[in-house]
Amino acid sequence: MLRRNGRTELTQKTFIFRRLIYAVIFLTGFVGGTARSQENQTCLECHSDPSLIGTCGGKEISVTVDLKILSASVHASLDCIACHQDLAGAALPHTEVLKSVDCGACHDKEMKEYRDSIHATLGVRGARCSDCHGTHGIIALNDPRSLISATHISLTCGRCHRVVEEAFRRSIHSPVISHTCEKLPTCVDCHAAHALKPHDRQGARFDMMTQCGKCHVMEVETFFETYHGKVLRLGLSSVATCTDCHGLHDILPISHPQSHLSRFNVVATCARCHPNAHYRFTGYLAHASHYNRQKYPLLFYTFWGMTALLVGTLSFALLHTCAWVWRLWRSRHLWQHLKLTAETGKFYIRFSLFQRVLHLVMLFSFFILALTGMAIKFSYAPWAQFLSRMFGGHNPMAGLHHVGAMTLFFVFCVHLWDMRRRKMKSGLSWLRFIRHPDSLAFNSMDLKEFWNSIKWFFNLGPRPHYGRYTYWEKFDYFAVLWGVALIGSTGLVLWFPEFFTRFLPGEIINVAAIIHSDEALLAVAFIFTIHFFNTHFRPDKFPMDLAIFTGRVSFEEMKYDKPREYENLIADNKLECSIATPFPPSYEKAIRIFALAALIIGLTLIGLIMYAMVLGHR
Repeated sequence: MLRRNGRTELTQKTFIFRRLIYAVIFLTGFVGGTARSQENQTCLECHSDPSLIGTCGGKEISVTVDLKILSASVHASLDCIACHQDLAGAALPHTEVLKSVDCGACHDKEMKEYRDSIHATLGVRGARCSDCHGTHGIIALNDPRSLISATHISLTCGRCHRVVEEAFRRSIHSPVISHTCEKLPTCVDCHAAHALKPHDRQGARFDMMTQCGKCHVMEVETFFETYHGKVLRLGLSSVATCTDCHGLHDILPISHPQSHLSRFNVVATCARCHPNAHYRFTGYLAHASHYNRQKYPLLFYTFWGMTALLVGTLSFALLHTCAWVWRLWRSRHLWQHLKLTAETGKFYIRFSLFQRVLHLVMLFSFFILALTGMAIKFSYAPWAQFLSRMFGGHNPMAGLHHVGAMTLFFVFCVHLWDMRRRKMKSGLSWLRFIRHPDSLAFNSMDLKEFWNSIKWFFNLGPRPHYGRYTYWEKFDYFAVLWGVALIGSTGLVLWFPEFFTRFLPGEIINVAAIIHSDEALLAVAFIFTIHFFNTHFRPDKFPMDLAIFTGRVSFEEMKYDKPREYENLIADNKLECSIATPFPPSYEKAIRIFALAALIIGLTLIGLIMYAMVLGHR
């Protein structure tokens, strides 16, 4: 129903008179500089009156159309009936309330996005296109006068989101605060225009990182190198992201006293997730790059030191392996017959039940650590995300990782206890016990055997007379000790960062993360390639050596593989004391299946790691 400030509707004579006036004007072809059709002329006869009032949803609203505003609109060339289609065939002047305009008739894509948005699904204030775009004065987006232009959109959104708009106007993203020629983000840059989704939906926090990354590329890249970023990729939505540290709409420079990360507020900000946070703990570098030597020299040299260790160790071991394979293949006539007698004859107990069980427990813990740890390290890879889901999500996977770490540390302590027990039983001093020929400690004989092995690889000398433990076995042993110490200590720093930063600088967390990650990668790569070759994939051992599982080795194999140990046992009359029967076939079959599964899992993980490294962060 239309009225004019309480007066009745136009009389028939007044209506006809006004219509004649507009007819004369429109015959000239211009109204406000824009040609109008006869239908528009008819509408404007009433709707150009500034006193015209209508009703909508029980409320009175102005239904006046400003000709100047309409002429500047992107819809200036359209007839009124193009949008108000229920006017077609209606008697004028109409008294019925018009239906809401269906913008989707022309803007189908935008309307489909809007129907799935939070504004539509929640029915916020009966939200309509005109609430954001205006009605008749819809101006192009790139026009500063537009309601959704960069200069006005925060005010437009602020009609409903007043508190948010006030906070945004005080933030570093607001043109009021940041006077810069660079483009500043607006509401739609972060929240999208028509396809606005709920902020608490699944994956919203990850999508938010993508939005921030459009402008803050380096910051987001370095974030995903941190533990927070890696586990976010694995689906842990509760982990801290940009807004948890920097704020949401009230982001301010760190130098500003009211910033969430200012020296006055940073501890409280970190304490939201880390209740025991303190000022030294906040020295952790959330966006540090270990490639920047000038800004982060400690991280730079730590990273490249670990990279040199990883590449150097694996390169040397690979060359050693290749030379060994070539020599074994050339001398296969010396060991091929051993495969025919491997399950017959006399057997020597090489490893006790205690040693085999300890190795088995260590094997399980290492596999748990390898699978869960590499899934976190290569969190961007699809297989890592699959592993995370298979373990039940990040939290259960992190729990398994901690269990594996504690188990391996337990194995380490038990081994030290056993070493002390054997030392006490031997009656030797620690120095003599460590320097014993059957000790796992390096000695001058290992250097000699290493050099003679190199000569043998290239057919420059005979095969060395190896003793109980060879130099590569000792290297494997000390690599485990080194790994447990280095990975374990840095792992504790990462597990309890608040405690360790009470007496160490916060940057130590970054250093520990680099060492822990790269040393773990070295351990996994070495164990599942070089160690697997040394013990199982050598041509003279292939397809696998079961000695560490059964504890047994045949006399014939021992005479070939460890001739000096065999000769010493004969000389000391100890060989016959350790004779054993063959391992039960049913048990041996089960062991082979288990060992084969372990080999397959290890090699598969190596393949996935190589794939992830080639794939990169794409």
